Amino acid sequence: DSAPKVEVYTSAANFYIRTGELEQAEKVIRAGGQLTHDLDMKFATAGFLNRMGVISQYRGEMNEALDWYQKSLVIFKELDNPRGLRIGFSNLGIIYNTLGLHQDALDNFRKVEQIALEQDKPFLLGSVYINLAYTFTAMENDSAAYGYFNKVLDITEETGQTRERAKALSGISQILVKWDSLDLALDLALESLNLRESPGMNRESSIAQLSVAKVYLKMERYQEAIQYAEVAREWADQTGELEILIEMSDYLAQAYQKTGQFEKALLTFQ
Repeated sequence: DSAPKVEVYTSAANFYIRTGELEQAEKVIRAGGQLTHDLDMKFATAGFLNRMGVISQYRGEMNEALDWYQKSLVIFKELDNPRGLRIGFSNLGIIYNTLGLHQDALDNFRKVEQIALEQDKPFLLGSVYINLAYTFTAMENDSAAYGYFNKVLDITEETGQTRERAKALSGISQILVKWDSLDLALDLALESLNLRESPGMNRESSIAQLSVAKVYLKMERYQEAIQYAEVAREWADQTGELEILIEMSDYLAQAYQKTGQFEKALLTFQ
């Protein structure tokens, strides 16, 4: 029976992805994917293809990630598996957003929403509404994004989903920064960070650190902004998280400039 061995590969891959050990994750995923392909375990094979997409995405290789996600979705469609379809459409939506194709992203997230509603599982809607909120934020429709983030807060009161709640709090915080409601924005960003600072959520914590830094930067509290942004940078440097690294470098450089640390500002982009 090969199922236990496949489960070990799956668990190991998920662990290495969560902790940002992407090279190790790729080795495990390729081995697991070869095993499940040889055994004609289609759902598991699609899962490993999907994880390759996650790794490419974290490395900033968006077109490659899109290719892996599409290969995975072909199998999920063949199997007509609701869980696989949710994963596939969600990941395509995320990549389309990154590529600036926001309407394509919305179309995919709406498919996920429909699946979740048909299954009548509120906890599935939390992640769907997070992704819809992110999409509307990217489209500069902050009012719609604000509405979806608040839907997530309502759902997570019922489901207790810490990760989704933390993302919603952070998202609302960044909208409030635009609306110049800075004190409340800071409270929500710190609450999000507190929820994310738990074992196995290193990437989430790094993103939350950056969100807090953004608020402090807008408040012109530059030393605090630097403090939180440097924590985010350290983790992104260690793991090769290109998306986080690029965004964080911009905010950190701004904070260095505001405090007269021009040499550090320049070094941030090297």
